[in-house]
Amino acid sequence: MGLIHGFHKPWTDDDCRALGLAPINGVALRDLAGVLARNYAAVHKYAAKHGYSFERRPRATPPLTLAEMLNLPAS
Repeated sequence: MGLIHGFHKPWTDDDCRALGLAPINGVALRDLAGVLARNYAAVHKYAAKHGYSFERRPRATPPLTLAEMLNLPAS
């Protein structure tokens, strides 16, 4: 039928890049989920599956956008 469920949308290259940048730059997992417009649990599971770990971190105020996330330094 070609339907795409909201919680099972494919991870784009930008999504994966944001996932890699988030722990390096101290971004909270909840903020990352908001940036990616994904369910927190889905992002948590995907991050753990790919070896990323997130400690407790303060939330960003104001929330980050995907463009801001992708402009963060890689190291």
